[in-house]
Amino acid sequence: MQTVEHLYKFSLARRAKTELVTSYLLLSLACDLTALNTMCGITGQLNFGQNIDRSVIEQMTATLRHRGPDASASYVSPDNYCALGHARLSIIDLNAGQQPLCNEDGSLWLSYNGECYNFAELRAQLIQTGHSFRSHCDSEVIVHLYEQYGLKFLQHLRGMFALAIWDQKLKQLILARDRMGQKPLFYQHNENTLNFASECKAILAADTNPARMDNTAIAEYLLYGYLAGPRTAFENIKRLPPASYITFDHKGNTSGPVSYWHIPQERNYNGSYQQARQQVRDTLTHAVQIRMVSDVPLGSFLSGGTDSTIITGIMAEASHQPIKTCAIGFEEKKYNELPFSRIAANAFNCDHIEHIVQPQCRETIAQLLEYYDEPFADASALPTFHLCRLTRQRVTVALSGDGGDEAFGGYRRHKAIRLAATIGRSMILRKFLHLGQKMGISADEHHSRLSYLSRFLSYAGLPDWQCYTSWLGVFDRDFISQIAPNLTLTDDCTRLAQDLFAQHKKPAQAAILLDNLHYLPGDLNTKTDIASMAHSLEVRCPFQDHKLIELASTLPVNWLIAGNNGKKILRDAFSDILPNPIRRRPKMGFALPTGQWFRKELRDMFCDKVLNGSMITGSIISKPAAEKLLQHNNQNQKDNGKQLWTLLMLQLWADRWAK
Repeated sequence: MQTVEHLYKFSLARRAKTELVTSYLLLSLACDLTALNTMCGITGQLNFGQNIDRSVIEQMTATLRHRGPDASASYVSPDNYCALGHARLSIIDLNAGQQPLCNEDGSLWLSYNGECYNFAELRAQLIQTGHSFRSHCDSEVIVHLYEQYGLKFLQHLRGMFALAIWDQKLKQLILARDRMGQKPLFYQHNENTLNFASECKAILAADTNPARMDNTAIAEYLLYGYLAGPRTAFENIKRLPPASYITFDHKGNTSGPVSYWHIPQERNYNGSYQQARQQVRDTLTHAVQIRMVSDVPLGSFLSGGTDSTIITGIMAEASHQPIKTCAIGFEEKKYNELPFSRIAANAFNCDHIEHIVQPQCRETIAQLLEYYDEPFADASALPTFHLCRLTRQRVTVALSGDGGDEAFGGYRRHKAIRLAATIGRSMILRKFLHLGQKMGISADEHHSRLSYLSRFLSYAGLPDWQCYTSWLGVFDRDFISQIAPNLTLTDDCTRLAQDLFAQHKKPAQAAILLDNLHYLPGDLNTKTDIASMAHSLEVRCPFQDHKLIELASTLPVNWLIAGNNGKKILRDAFSDILPNPIRRRPKMGFALPTGQWFRKELRDMFCDKVLNGSMITGSIISKPAAEKLLQHNNQNQKDNGKQLWTLLMLQLWADRWAK
């Protein structure tokens, strides 16, 4: 059997003659010794001057059993300063990689949730520098990488992860998170204790005090429908930002969070469009191929949109077997993408299955609340939950197209902000703005072109940063003051938006960057992580490979957005594998007919839970304002489904988790 070292040298030699894609794939796939880690849940605790209670760590870890149903374990340091917990979902090398894991002398301990896709390459390099390995899993590579580089080890990782390293010699704990925020990590720093975990519920299990709601975070939730900043929905729990680490010592001293990576902000690509198009294709193809390594069944989500179709097409080219694909649809024709997913599935000869989401969703909503321990108002969480459940029945790992719109400018708001800036603040525009504010759009037309035209005319006259937050948000600031008059709205995204739009001359560039920094980790990655882990399914996202993000962030905006079309260079790079109906179709997204649902199936639930709920009686939400939203929706005056869903999810979350 060839050694990893031999394969690595062979790979380096081939790079002089062939693409990196081929050489890396040979390295990763030819060696049956290699072993990626697993998706899982991590927990831990530092007690400053007190003894660790192992039963608390076990209790914390037990709350994350859905994330890691295959095994669980814990470690307590000899001096009783630190404890680590781990719940494991096995993906590759099913009999190896148990955690928490230590180095040779037991001075370093790791609890790790994620995948390091370049671990074989890193392992070979570390062996050349003198490190010895007892296993072939990526978690041990991370331990030795920290030994070699200290806190700079994070810069070498290519993957998705949240991790904790206890350095016994320094009496120091390091918590870190991947660049794009695909894997979550929360912590609670009190006077005597630090608790951390993959989900808030594990921290709540260790805290004897009632979980208190953070009203400032709730105001931010009403604005966007999700939370992305360091603040969480709980007063004393924080979220570690993406691409950052934080350290704590045994006395409770802390440093950070510290950013170890930044998305490039200068669009300074110095090659031709043709060169960039080929580089996009090569980089994404490589990102897909290194995510296809698995010892368990693997498939893909296939909505029939550009991103998922490209991912599935690359997989089909690299596989000798039909790719197992799954798709979700709706009975309402205008929301149903299944015809496009079938076109893609037929084009690539996929082993394809589908599921229709029914509006009788009370049971699913109740299930969501057990996993979403922060309020979350993206209604596509519901079909995503169904999609992950359906997919898990066939495979354990699935590739997703999440991140393609953020990297390559695929959202309508990107085009709208760019068009508004192109038109400028002309007199003609101001006349149309007045018209747009008066246009009445019925509930059935919410996702129509007329609806988007009305929104464009309403937002185009606003400052660039406010135009962006209006497109992205749920409630505008004026309405929040009406529906939640006692909440103070001071959100991190607004400050970030103001800064970035002031820095960048092209508003679309700032909008794309904001989506990567705020919307992607706060909304899409939260939704995908929780829905997939609820069903012990691992989801890998090639579009969030940081090498691809770095490339896309240097490309001129007009290579991404051309006229009314987004993701131009991506479509051109893969024009040969995109079926014509999919290449020509406009962006649809995972839209739901929530406005219709609140006129029928969800009306009684809203009246019962929201209009008579604790948010109303506690004077957080204004009952007249909430009633008006429901009335206008049910009289077809306006589609308020998104706003009504946001209030319903907030109240149901408060009933389940908050005091």
